[in-house]
Amino acid sequence: RKSIAKASCMVFVILVVAVGFAVVPLLEAFEDRFVNALFFPDVNFLKGFLPKPDLAPVLSMYFGKITFETSDLPWNTLRRLVKYMFTDDFDGIRIESLHFYGNDPVCLFKYFVTPGDPQLFYTWCILCVIFVCFAIVSLSYIFIAISSFLSSRELATGAAAVAIRKRNKKLQRKITIIIVTDFLCWVPFMVVAILHTLEAIKATSYYSLFSILILPINSIINPILYSDFLGAALKRVWKAMKLIRGSGKPSDEAARNDIELRIR
Repeated sequence: RKSIAKASCMVFVILVVAVGFAVVPLLEAFEDRFVNALFFPDVNFLKGFLPKPDLAPVLSMYFGKITFETSDLPWNTLRRLVKYMFTDDFDGIRIESLHFYGNDPVCLFKYFVTPGDPQLFYTWCILCVIFVCFAIVSLSYIFIAISSFLSSRELATGAAAVAIRKRNKKLQRKITIIIVTDFLCWVPFMVVAILHTLEAIKATSYYSLFSILILPINSIINPILYSDFLGAALKRVWKAMKLIRGSGKPSDEAARNDIELRIR
């Protein structure tokens, strides 16, 4: 019971921390760390998403020469300045934000960042945590595989030892597949994220590919690998194919009966 209680507390703490990390970017108090730009859907001459540096010419056109850097102003101040430019007779102006979770239609967090993005530090904190977890899980699997291999070598001969060796080999194959799939999903992603941050490549167009295809594959494959579902499914498919191939051929007994009838 104590072990169950400890495990439950650990799971609860992990969930609280994960929810906390996810909610922080949504808090208005931290929007200067996570909002990339403003969008004005009802204004024809303010097209597209405007980051802080691009708002300076707009404000200069109305207020005259600006002696301050717009990048130093909070988003709330910039919103008030823009609203002041428009009359309230028609409900003012509608302003929307390009947020941490809205940089792409899939609405995941902005993990491809450049040095000019406000969420650079936060994003790389999350990516580093993900990489550390991946490394810990991989090392744990490798340790289990090595322990299983060493225990198999120490076993004596006999039916029980053969069964244990067979089970350990199956476990080692499963662990190898899990590590390889995790590696193929996460390492290319981390490499692309690093190259994008260093501005060696522009990986924005790959955002949907990683979000919709590559990263979810890891979550889908692991439960299948942990269970015997895949092996059982492949055995059933192989058995069905053998039955289909053999359905068009006469059995050995039918062939013998046919030969006997012809002799008679």
